Amino acid sequence: MTAALVCLLFAAYLAATNRWFAWQDGVRFLFGQDVNDYLKLAVAAPSIDYSGSDVAFHKIQRFFPNWLTGMSAIMFGTSPERAFAVLCAITATVTVYIWHRIFVLFKLGFVPYFLFMGLLFLNNYFFRYHAIVPGMYQGLFFLLGLSLFYYGLLSGGNTITCAGMIIGILGRQTMLFALPGLWILAFYSIISASEPKKLFLKSIIPASIVTIAALSIYFLTARHARTVGADSQNVAHITAVFAWTATNTIKNGIFNTIIALLDQTFRAFLPVLVPVLVALIVMTKNILNKSVGIKHPEQHFALWLTVVMMSAQPILAGPEITEKSGSRLGSFSLVPAIVSLCILVRDKNLLHGFVMTTSMMVYSCIALCLYSIHHMYTSIGPGTAQGMLACQLGASLIFLFIIFYGSIPVKNRR
Repeated sequence: MTAALVCLLFAAYLAATNRWFAWQDGVRFLFGQDVNDYLKLAVAAPSIDYSGSDVAFHKIQRFFPNWLTGMSAIMFGTSPERAFAVLCAITATVTVYIWHRIFVLFKLGFVPYFLFMGLLFLNNYFFRYHAIVPGMYQGLFFLLGLSLFYYGLLSGGNTITCAGMIIGILGRQTMLFALPGLWILAFYSIISASEPKKLFLKSIIPASIVTIAALSIYFLTARHARTVGADSQNVAHITAVFAWTATNTIKNGIFNTIIALLDQTFRAFLPVLVPVLVALIVMTKNILNKSVGIKHPEQHFALWLTVVMMSAQPILAGPEITEKSGSRLGSFSLVPAIVSLCILVRDKNLLHGFVMTTSMMVYSCIALCLYSIHHMYTSIGPGTAQGMLACQLGASLIFLFIIFYGSIPVKNRR
C-alpha cells in the first residue's frame, strides 16, 4: 500500500508539473523530429516493408514497437497517435511495477525505496518526456526491456533475463551494451565457485543464449533495414566523434573543440550525476576503511561498466549526430546505476542506520522536485538550460546531505 501511494504521488506530481504540448508542438519544440519517422513505421502496419520511406537504418531496426503501435491502432479503431500515448502509459506502468519488484528483492526500507523510486520515476527523460512526446515510444519500450533484464539477473530467472534482452534490443540497439556486464558476472561466478564445473551450466550457457538472442535480433533487423534500401550509420554512432574532432579542430580551434566535447560529456552523464557522486563517495570511503570494504565488487564493476558504455554512446556519436539529445540518450544508464545503489544498501554500505526525520523527509521532497525540473518539459522552475543545471546541481548536493547526514545517529547530529 505504501509503495502504491508513493508511485501515485510521483505520478500526480508529473501530471501537475508537465508542460503539455499538442502532438506536432512536441515534435517541433522538444527535438522529437524522429517521431515523424516512427509514425511512418506505425502507419505502414501490418506491413513491415518500408521501401521508399526515407527512414534511417537504425530507426528501421527499431520497427517492432512502432509496428505494435500501428497494429494496436488498427485493432482498436483509433489513430496511431492515440495508440502511441496509450502504449506509453501501459509500458510505463509495467516498468514501474518491475522496479517495485527489484526493490522488493533487495528488501529496501521506506527511505531507499522512496529515494530510488523517485530518481527513476521523476527522471526527466523517462515518463515526463514520453508523456509529452509519446511518438518516441521505442525509448520506453527499451526501458521496459532493460529493467526486465536486470530483474531477471537479480531474481535468477534466465527466461526473464532473455525476455528483457529481446524486448530491449527490439527497442534500441543500445541494449547490446548490457552484454559485457552480463559476461563479467558469468565468468566471475565460475572463478569464485567452489565447484566451477557445476556452475558452468548455470552461468555460461544462459549468458550464451541471451547473447545469441541479442545478436540474432540485431543482425536480422539490420538485414531487414538493408533490404528496404537504408544505409547503415551504426558504426558512425560510436565513432563519429573522432572525425568530428579532427574537422572541428581545424575549423574552430582546439579550445572550442574541447569545450564542445566537455559539453557533450556533461550532458550525457548529467542524468546519473546523483548516483555517480553517491557511489564514488561511498565506495571510496568503504575501500579506505578496510574493516568495512565493498562486498561484491564484481557486481558493481559490471553495472558501472554498463553505465559508462551507455552514457558514452551519445558522446562517441559526436555533436553533429547527437545534437542536444545527449542527456536523453544517457539517461537510460540510470537503471544499472540504481541497481548498484540497491546492492550497496543491501550490503549495508549505504543508508545503514538511516533515520528519516520530518526535516529529512522535507529535504528529500525538495531534492526530488528540483531533480525533476526541466527548462522545456516542466511548467514550473526556470525556463533556461542554465537554470535547469542549477536545479540538478542543487538536487545532487541535497541528496548527498540527506544520505550521509541522515545516516548519523540522531543523538550525534548537530
